[in-house]
Amino acid sequence: MPPSDDDVTVNFWQGYDKAEKMNEDMQRKIKKGWYGDSPIKTLMHSRNEKERQAAVDRIVPAIEETMRENKISPIFLTIENKSPQMLLLEAA
Repeated sequence: MPPSDDDVTVNFWQGYDKAEKMNEDMQRKIKKGWYGDSPIKTLMHSRNEKERQAAVDRIVPAIEETMRENKISPIFLTIENKSPQMLLLEAA
């Protein structure tokens, strides 16, 4: 969790409050039409670069679409008032 409410935007709390439902939606979208291990497992464990890229190509749009459907910006941090910890979160 961020150190204080002042360091995050409303988008952060919307994502936090909807996390379980959004995760279910993303998982469903990621797995739809995918055969074999889940794309997430493939990304984490495969040594084949083409398989890993195919997993990324499936995962990223699912995350973006789910966030867009929930009207949440992927940029959670405020521009002002960034602590070193928040800058590290932003870089991650």
